[in-house]
Amino acid sequence: MSEPPADYRSMSTDEILDSLAIQIYEPPLSKLREDLRSVPEVFRIPVLIIDFDTEVCMNGILGFL
Repeated sequence: MSEPPADYRSMSTDEILDSLAIQIYEPPLSKLREDLRSVPEVFRIPVLIIDFDTEVCMNGILGFL
């Protein structure tokens, strides 16, 4: 996995989500995605937003539902 940026505080929300969107499909974050109920909400919510956005972009809203 690539190293995260040294200082997320200097990044915009979009930049943080873009960075996370790439990293959540690689270990060790991919393991955490298997059971999102066991991870803190601060990680769970962005992952769900990224998954929602990915599904809507690829399959449309009906694919997500």
